[in-house]
This record gives sequence, structure tokens and C-alpha cells, in this order.
Amino acid sequence: MKNLLPLLRSIVSTVKLMAHTAIIALLGVCCWPSFALSAQNYLNVGDPRTSWHTYKGTIEEATLSITPQGAYWEVGMYLTFSARGTQWYNKPDSLEISFFFDLPAGVIMHDSWLWIGDDIIKARLLDRWTARAIYEGYVKRRTDPSILYKNGPTQYELRIFPMAGNETRKVKLSYLLPAQWSPEKIQAALPVDLLKSSRYTPKVIVLAWANSFGKNPTVEGNPGAFILQNSKHPDLFQANFGSLPAGDIKILYKTPNANPYYVTALGSNNEGFYQVSFLPGSLVAAQHKKKIALLLDFDLSGGNTTTQELLNTAKNTLLTQLTPSDSFNLIFSNFSIKRASNYWLPADAATIESAFKAFQNPLSNYSNMMYLLANGIDFVKKNGSEGHLMLITNASQVSSIQAANPLLEDVLKQMPKPFPIHTVNYYKNYQVYQYINGTYYYGNAYFLSLLSAQTKGVYQDVRQNDLQVAVSKAFVNLLPTIEPFDFHTKLANGFCYGRFYPNGDQDVAYIDQPIVQIGKYKGSFPFKIEVSGEFNGHVFNQEISVPESEIIPGDSLLREMWFGAYLRLLESENQQNNIIQEIISTSLKERVLSRYTAFFCPEDTSLICATCIDETNLTDVDGITRQDSLMSAYPNPFNSSVNIRINSIITGSHDATLEIMTIDGRLVKIFDLQTTNDTTTVQWDGTGSDGKNTVAGVYLALLKTGNKTSVMKLVKVE
Repeated sequence: MKNLLPLLRSIVSTVKLMAHTAIIALLGVCCWPSFALSAQNYLNVGDPRTSWHTYKGTIEEATLSITPQGAYWEVGMYLTFSARGTQWYNKPDSLEISFFFDLPAGVIMHDSWLWIGDDIIKARLLDRWTARAIYEGYVKRRTDPSILYKNGPTQYELRIFPMAGNETRKVKLSYLLPAQWSPEKIQAALPVDLLKSSRYTPKVIVLAWANSFGKNPTVEGNPGAFILQNSKHPDLFQANFGSLPAGDIKILYKTPNANPYYVTALGSNNEGFYQVSFLPGSLVAAQHKKKIALLLDFDLSGGNTTTQELLNTAKNTLLTQLTPSDSFNLIFSNFSIKRASNYWLPADAATIESAFKAFQNPLSNYSNMMYLLANGIDFVKKNGSEGHLMLITNASQVSSIQAANPLLEDVLKQMPKPFPIHTVNYYKNYQVYQYINGTYYYGNAYFLSLLSAQTKGVYQDVRQNDLQVAVSKAFVNLLPTIEPFDFHTKLANGFCYGRFYPNGDQDVAYIDQPIVQIGKYKGSFPFKIEVSGEFNGHVFNQEISVPESEIIPGDSLLREMWFGAYLRLLESENQQNNIIQEIISTSLKERVLSRYTAFFCPEDTSLICATCIDETNLTDVDGITRQDSLMSAYPNPFNSSVNIRINSIITGSHDATLEIMTIDGRLVKIFDLQTTNDTTTVQWDGTGSDGKNTVAGVYLALLKTGNKTSVMKLVKVE
């Protein structure tokens, strides 16, 4: 009998797991499709014990911390919630926060924290059924839990209980965000649409860490946004946003590696995980130029995008994706179609800016898509039929098969010499759709996807990305491709396996888009990259050996990247019991959130995290101020020298200094100042401490007086 007890316990445990799995599978089959069709961000506050009524809640503060990690960025999202502005404001302590939000496809959620007083509770990861049962029990007992679910590929649900009406609750959600790579920069869009679910506009702070994967962080469209630098952490940059932008906040880092590849590895005993990035364009000696005409179409009934957001997205994409040697044009949808030019324009920054400024209100509030498309085709034909068109539209007038197929036939007749037409569908309503062969097509999605397929263009749908990301992804096919293409990794004494491509499979390679691969290895370095393919009729084979000295040491996040990709693959398969059990066990073991598990933060002193670092305490909001009456500079921008005028320096017993720094935190020159109530003028001749002239660019002047720092931007020109 004694020998049977362990066996009986094992059987009972297995039965429980199978029961939980069956319940979760049933819930998933019933509920997840509805989430996919009605995904949106909303934040509610209510009293679950006394009323079904909820009211729109508030995010008081949001701090987004980003750290480049190669194929992914680690994002820490700190959110502080309140019931301000609701009828619950004077409620004692039994309010519940319900936050439903979207994150981009491919996100790997790997942690959740909850603040209870000054203590940080690090979440436990449980199967979804157990976590929900415990949370509901806690709601009745008036303790302090939070719970985080993944409801679909991009949908998440956060609940926190309890909260007093006049208090706040703070959480941190940590996830890995897929990054986009190019030869010179890496970029990703921080999702801020979820913050717009707040009753009142939150104060938003972005903290960007620089490291071996990324240098010199900037905000697209606002290169001086990271003017506030933390003096105690020279690799940490800070940007404050008083109001939320129309679209997402797009962060760009300079790629630090001069090589066309990098390899990161984590392991021991000759086995572990790796990630590799390789630029196929390094195999192609010839320089190729991009030539693209943007067709911009807007319909007021097509969703929550504005004409200004569309124009900003188009301009920012041209500025970041093209070089002065490339060519572009702009064609706007209106009662009469408007062209920026009848000829291709050089894609330098000044010409791009002037092309957008040439028209006042170039877009109408109604779609003229068909005439816009005809105008664009006519433009390319009259300019040698060379180049690409990109139609960006949120219209829905040809949503049906009966309307789309004849139009597609007419369009193709106008193109005796075919050229690529890329399309971006940013229709965000759910009112107009077609269900065709098991697929939902919203707005003009059916016509647009067929148009791109027939002309060998790229189709992007904003339902899977934000507008900026979708347009940027459509740009990847503007240059010739290497097709067919084969990319293989191995070790000099061993092999690689379990390969995943965060940016999609690589049967075709774009010469300006790196191949990014995550996998496992067994054996010893050097790391080997084998590349084969055909370009312009030329077949090539090349092997690159990466010595161990060039391999960047990885951390535990590299392991989470691989298991996040593995879980995503399992969740895309037919959800049989064995698949579900594998997802649950892997998720719990590796601490990566899945659709069948949940991050649960109970009021448990054993889960207080003494080593968790609250990055919101690293912000210099109180210690650093923006440019004010203390400092002024003339001339600014300057060429040979600049005069920095300081109204008064009162430091008490502390010293005062004026430091000139680069935008990425390197000290250029330092001036020691005397305490005075009078005006002081410091002349900087544009040289560094070594006496050599500095290069043209943006610099920071930091006036440090005691524990206060004032910052002013200086611009040096050629």
C-alpha cells in the first residue's frame, strides 16, 4: 500500500492537469475567435462586489523602458492606474481594474510585477485555470492580487484588485518586442494606442538604454526628444511626452556593428542558444537605387486614423527608408488628383519636406482610390515604366468579389509592362468585410491583396501592425531580391537546430533587410554561416567563419526568445490535448506567458523581490530641467563658436560646471564656473578637451549647480 501512494498521487495530478487542459481548450475554442474579431484597447474601473457597472479608468503615468537585445527589444511597461473622474473616486478599497489591450504580433511576455505599498511582488506563472480560481477567491477576501492573461496572438487582459477610489495601483509588464533591422539602424514602434484608453492623458516617459546592440537612440520625427540624459547612468536616455502622438512612438538606434553580421550565444557544456543577424546586401557589390511613388488615400469612415497621421507616416517613412540617391513622388487623393511632381524627385530630406509643404490640405475626407490608382499608373508609364507604386488606403468601396475582380482586370490592362504595386490597407472598422474561402477581408483588403499579388508587390494590413510599421514593411521589396536563397548555420565542430526566423522564412532575401535567426546549438565554435543563392543570373556560395572572440555573450533573454518563438509555433497548430499540455509545461518551466497560463501576483511576502530594479526611480525628472531662463546661446546653430549665457550661478557650498556632451553621452569639454549672482558668458569654440575640432551635429550643454542640472541643445553646422 505504501508503494502505491506515490503512484496514486501521480495519477491524481495527471487527471487534474488533463481536466484543466480540457476546460482551457474548451474555453479557448469558444472565446478566442471573438477576441480576434473585436480586439481593442479599453480600461474600466468598477466594484465587482456591488455592481456590474464600470467606468473608464485612468492611467496616471506610463514609463516605457527599452533595451536592444538583438532580434528583439526588451520593453518594461510601468503603468499607474486610478479611478480619477469616476463615481468610484470615494470608494473605500474594493475597486477592480480591468485593462484589455493589444500588443504587436510576435511579442513575448515574460514577466509581471505588482506594487503593494513600496514592495514589488514578482508574479508567479500558473496554468490559467488555477490562476483564475485563486484570483476570484482573492477578490472575495479583499486582498491585493493582479492577474495577466494572453487572450490571443496580440490580445492581453490585466486585472488588479483591490484599489481605493482615491488611490493608485502600479504594475510593470515586461515583454520582448521584435525589432526591424537595416544596415544602419534598428527600429521598433512602442505601442501607445493602449494608453489612449485612459480617461485622462497620462504623462509618458521613455527610457532608452544604449548597449552593444544599439547606440544613439532617437525618436523618429523628433531627433532631439532624448535631450534629458540621466547624469548617473551615461548609457540611459530619457524623453518626456506631454501629449500622446497620433501614432506609435518609433524609436531608432544606430547599428553599432560594422560587420555585415553578428552572433550572440548563451550556453554551457558545448550547448546552448544563439541568435545571428546577416545582411544579404553584403554579397552584392553593385549599388541599387530605390524609386517609389506613394499614393495616399483617406476615407473618414475608414477608422480612427487622421489625415495628419497618414501624412506624418508617409513623410517619416520616406526620410528613414530612402537616401538622396533614391527617387520618389507623392500623389494625393482628392476631388482632383494632386501630384507633387510630374517627374521623379531626388529623395533628399529637403526635397521630401518641401514636397509635403507644397500642398495645403492635400487629402480629402473621402476616398478617390480608383482615380488615384489610375493616375499613379499613368505617372510610372510616362516615366519609363520603371519604379514602384505604393497605394496606402483605408477605403472600402470595392470590398466585394463582384466589384474587385473587374476592377483588378481593368488595372492590369493598363500595365502592358508590369511593375510592382505595393498596398497598405489601414481600414480599421469592422463594418465592411467579406468572408471568402475561410478568410475575413476588411475594407478593400480582397482587392488590395490580389493587386499586390498579381504585380509582385507587397501587401500589408494594419490589423496586424500599426500604420508606421506596416508602411515600413512594405518598403522591403523596393530593391532586387536574391532568389532563390539559402541560409544555413552550423558549428565548426557541431551543429545548429531548432531554427526560428522572427521576421519570417527566408526563401527570398532582400538585399537591404538582414536575415535574423534564433536557434540552438551543440558543439564548439567557430560559428559557421553558409549562404547560397542567385542574383541577376549569377549563382554564388559563400561561407563565413565567426570566431569565438567575435561572438557576443548572451543572457537569459536569449533563452526566452527561443522558447517564446517555440510557444508561438505550438499555439499556431491544431490545439490537441498533447499540444496544449506541451504549451502549459513549457510555459511554466521557462516563465514565458502562453494562452493557457497566467502571471499571478498575490499578496505573498515570500514573493517580494528585493533585487527588482524600479527604473522609474532612475528618471531625472526632478534633478534635470529643460532649457529655461537660466541659459541661452547665440548664435545657435553655430559654425565656429557659440556664446553660452548663464543668468546666475548660486550653488551654496557646491561647485558649478558647464559640460559639453555629445547626444550619446560622451564628454567633449568641461568648464569650471565661479559662484555669482551676475550674468556669466562662456564661449565654446567647438573644440574638444584635446583641442581638436568637433564634427557637425547636436550637442548638449549641461549646467550643473549642486543637485540641479539644466540642459540646452546646441547645433553645430558645417
